[in-house]
Amino acid sequence: MESEHRNNQLVRLKLEIAEHGSLSRFQHIFDDPLLVGFLRGKKFIVRDALECLERYIIIRTVKHAQFTKKYLLPSNATILENRGINILQRLDHNGRAVVFGQTKLWNTKTHTLYDTIAEHVFIVDEMLRSYLKATGSNEIVLVINFDGWTVGQASQVTPRAAMLNLDFILKSVPIRPAAIHLINGGSLIELLVRLVKKFMPEKIANRIFVHSNLPQLHEYLYPTILPKSLGGELEDEDAFQSELPDRIRGQEEFYRKLIQFTD
Repeated sequence: MESEHRNNQLVRLKLEIAEHGSLSRFQHIFDDPLLVGFLRGKKFIVRDALECLERYIIIRTVKHAQFTKKYLLPSNATILENRGINILQRLDHNGRAVVFGQTKLWNTKTHTLYDTIAEHVFIVDEMLRSYLKATGSNEIVLVINFDGWTVGQASQVTPRAAMLNLDFILKSVPIRPAAIHLINGGSLIELLVRLVKKFMPEKIANRIFVHSNLPQLHEYLYPTILPKSLGGELEDEDAFQSELPDRIRGQEEFYRKLIQFTD
């Protein structure tokens, strides 16, 4: 019965899109996995999914159209090769997907902060399509390891860039960060966190935790699901979703069509 209800809601959402004043022209680029991702994040309430989908399109084709044109094409996103952001194969003990970012893999000589934001966008879209199916709720836990964080990286984190990232990652997709864990950050990261929190919704800001050591992180995420670089028990090949970059590149046509609507 639940599966039938969800299929019916997908059909209803497609009909609503076809009749929607601003979304109808996009109806042919939306694939079913993406639409189901929006529905799942909005508890399969069609009206709420439709409103979120409209924000998604406005952010990408109107408000930040120039960014979309310049950065949102997987074939040009060489930063994907760095694997600076990974998704763990296993969910946490609360059934949430875990995303792991490593700042030491961001080379500012070859990629700007805007390249990393594009990487975030690609990964969020792919999570909606595939990696959040098992969660049932689109909840994620984000872990960022600041080991190797440099002054050059910090100098690129401007309020404008922070707001751009928030628009793409928090304000236009139905993904809920249940917790954000920052490790190996030091005093500089603590200062930046206080700055960025000012631009975040309070309920999101209250979910950010800064840890001074790995045992503190393990109070929230068990070592059995973590890579050894986080004090876990797994080798990288057993810890991470290895096919993530290829999945993103497989959506090249979607992004090409999206870019056409920015003109």
